[in-house]
Amino acid sequence: MSLEGQTEYDPALKGYARNPNGIPPRPGIFGDAGAPIKDQWMYHAIANVNLAAALLRSLPEVDPSRVGIMGCSWGGIITSTAIGIDPRYAFAIPVYGCGGLDAVPNHWGGTLGSNEVYKKVWDANLRLDRARMPILWYSWPQDAHFSMEAFNKSRKKAGSAVSELCLIPGMGHGNLTDRAEWFAFVDSILKDGKPWIQEKSSKLESGKAQATFESSKPLESAVLVSTTGTGHTGTRTWVETPATLKADGDKWNAEADVPAGTTACFLNVKTGSLTATSDYFEIK
Repeated sequence: MSLEGQTEYDPALKGYARNPNGIPPRPGIFGDAGAPIKDQWMYHAIANVNLAAALLRSLPEVDPSRVGIMGCSWGGIITSTAIGIDPRYAFAIPVYGCGGLDAVPNHWGGTLGSNEVYKKVWDANLRLDRARMPILWYSWPQDAHFSMEAFNKSRKKAGSAVSELCLIPGMGHGNLTDRAEWFAFVDSILKDGKPWIQEKSSKLESGKAQATFESSKPLESAVLVSTTGTGHTGTRTWVETPATLKADGDKWNAEADVPAGTTACFLNVKTGSLTATSDYFEIK
């Protein structure tokens, strides 16, 4: 969806032409916080997304119980906000974007740290406990825009019994279209009623990271992804080190030694083109 009123690219404008009947333009990072709520861009963006989903559900050729939502970056912010307002989505996939942006130590925090309208009205974390649909939280640790702390906090806020995490090192920031994990997650939710893989437990103890997964597919390998850096997670160096992976009936146990000085880490398990992630650990 175009949520800023764009139409086609106009070479004369060196940008996208605006639909005269479109919603208000987005003024940077919640720069319209001083306007009445119903005149703010985010109000219209959330309303239009939920109205579009309602329109889809009304179509005779659409099963209304199988309409989901996903979005990247600003779309991820909108997704994580919309699902706390409209509980009818069959699933959700927020990519990068999340709540708690006023605490991210970059341009978000610098802009929103004193923005009370964002904190009291638009922060997705305010309503995520109402989001009960299955959610796949999808990002990468080097993302310069959204920190792992903020992303993981939103994941923990969600009220869903199925709240999966997938962090892909080195993935890049952009409007992706071909991530196998998205389609595997949606197919398993809509066809089987549960995700193809679920983390059953995880812990960081005695210098080891451990996680147990239940998977409908045989897992092939596991790695530990960790950093010894500090500050914004998107500016740190993240490294991958081997982890052991053992089958235990219908469960899989992944374990790895955590390097000395580690400040954050997680385990990734893989099968074919699919990756799933354990809980995200922060080490103070």
